[in-house]
Amino acid sequence: MPRLVAVKSQTINIHGGTGGNGGRGGVQGGGGGAGEGPILSYEIRAESVTLTNNLVGSGIRAKVQEAGRYRHPSLAQLFGFTCSAGVNALIYHDDMMTISQIRTMHAQSALASTYVELELLRHFYAANLYWEENTGKWLDNLPGTAWIRLSTGKLCLDIGDGVERCCDIRAHLRSFTPAELPSFKLTENELHAKLLCALKLTEFHTMAAYSGWHFSYTLPSSTETITLPSIWIPSDGADLKLPQTLAIPFPKHLTSNDIYVQSWYGHTLCSEVMPTGWTRVELPNDPDQDSYHLSAGAGLECHQADNVMKWWLSQQNYVCKHLQSVIAAGVPLHIITDICFHCFLNTQLDGFTLRGTFMTDAPLNKVYLFLFPPQVKVLNGQLAITNPSDAEKYYWAFDPAGLDRLTHESAEEIGLPTPEFSTEVDGPTWNECEYAMIREFHSGKDFDPESQDVAIAMGYPLVDIEAWKKSVQELTGKHSMDCRDKEVDDGIYYSLGLC
Repeated sequence: MPRLVAVKSQTINIHGGTGGNGGRGGVQGGGGGAGEGPILSYEIRAESVTLTNNLVGSGIRAKVQEAGRYRHPSLAQLFGFTCSAGVNALIYHDDMMTISQIRTMHAQSALASTYVELELLRHFYAANLYWEENTGKWLDNLPGTAWIRLSTGKLCLDIGDGVERCCDIRAHLRSFTPAELPSFKLTENELHAKLLCALKLTEFHTMAAYSGWHFSYTLPSSTETITLPSIWIPSDGADLKLPQTLAIPFPKHLTSNDIYVQSWYGHTLCSEVMPTGWTRVELPNDPDQDSYHLSAGAGLECHQADNVMKWWLSQQNYVCKHLQSVIAAGVPLHIITDICFHCFLNTQLDGFTLRGTFMTDAPLNKVYLFLFPPQVKVLNGQLAITNPSDAEKYYWAFDPAGLDRLTHESAEEIGLPTPEFSTEVDGPTWNECEYAMIREFHSGKDFDPESQDVAIAMGYPLVDIEAWKKSVQELTGKHSMDCRDKEVDDGIYYSLGLC
């Protein structure tokens, strides 16, 4: 990170100075630039410009000319440079802050912090788009430094200067949101209060959905069926012997059109889906390749995954309240939206060749591996994906059509390798800080955050809490003392601790 140089009422010589604030009006911006005018004498104050003490060597003017070529609100606007008064520095219009300073400024508000992270990435993409359109190149591998301009309150990049690549800057930012959020300066002192008033529920739920993180988990091989969407509960966060999954009961709101199915694929491998639905894999006879990896998957289509995240976030606090006797407070409940099947094949075995074996009387025909098709069923608006046993997931055949199967015993006898399988689920998750943000926002909009009032107001499908409680009881065998649910009519009691 270039060192900021504080200058207090010091007169220094500035080369250039004829630029300006070109680019504030739009993507193309106005004129201006670093300038090649005469050496001017300026009294520089710390609040008027930012200096970066990073000019070394004889290529100063080349750096200045390059920096002054591009004009965009999301790029640092060069004013000039100085090599006097013991300072070698680029001088930028406007004072600037670092990203870490902005994050510290809003650290006490989860709502403001989330907004800042999403907006930072949006500003980054705006700079990247401008750079690509004007240079024909991506800026990912270029060095750069990220700042926050006080005049615009937005991120700006100093391209070509910095100790890290622009792609590394982007990697430190959060995910992108498609929501059209209200436009506020990231330097606003009352950003939390302004967001609370300005954000609509639809905007907030989209923002919250994309503020989460990604998780993945390898299921036990004994898992027979995976339901989408589901909640994965870690074993250390509940009264469970093993990690468990619970289907989210949104009855009759999902159809077969809401799910994608991806057939088996492996790098460098030739695969083809047969009329039977099975995938035929033709492995190359490459002596330098001793292992192969293939994968297949299924999951919710992007638009439906987005909907499920919003449905869940609108009432997850309500669900957690009703399951508080078996799920520890603060334990993240991860949403499962996708499943991936993995196949690992080790061909580094004695006596094995992809055109038969070295064994006596072994056939020399080409051998093919066939992998099962992911099976999806729609049951009461929920998508159930079958996870066959490992033995049922594959077979070998010399027949290219795969109709004449080799038994596993025959395949083993002639030296064909046994594939290894694993099943991985993944999806979004949120931490307690983000759930607290949701509670706070719903409360600020005069909704009870521990009810389904928000989901009802938004017209979202409602979680069937009775089905959930039944599933949890079957998993845990735990029944707490009956206590009244304050949100239902008198005379209705639940058997989980819901007081």
